[in-house]
Amino acid sequence: MKIALQVRRAPDLETLEHGHPFHLTRIFAGVRLQTASGWTEQHRAIIDTGSPYAVIPAPIWKSARSRPLFSSEIRGIVPGTSAAVKASFRMVQGILVDDRHTSVSLDIPALCPEISDLPFILGFCGVLDRGQLFVNTSRHIAWLRFTS
Repeated sequence: MKIALQVRRAPDLETLEHGHPFHLTRIFAGVRLQTASGWTEQHRAIIDTGSPYAVIPAPIWKSARSRPLFSSEIRGIVPGTSAAVKASFRMVQGILVDDRHTSVSLDIPALCPEISDLPFILGFCGVLDRGQLFVNTSRHIAWLRFTS
């Protein structure tokens, strides 16, 4: 099963403001999470090959069925506790969707913060490690092929 991903390229407004016309390229997937009565609406998540786990903002994970595992923190490249966001490490069940296909059901380990202003990110564990990721940024083509 092959799920089409979206490749989006946009100007980096900060660098443009300083006279450097760089662009940001991101890869997105359509995601639905399991709820008590079915599935959430489709959400757009960033595919992040540098993230070991998913990050799901509060309004999205709170509407989904999830199983808490332990308390944790989300940290990025900035060292120290001042850059940490408290989160609950949870298991959620989800599917990736495109215009024509739906993936197999995925058990996704996710960091779930109480705040809503973080992006929805899909990392390796439970998603990218389940298949083959193909990306051709010059042609704006990407997909994830699930092997099982």
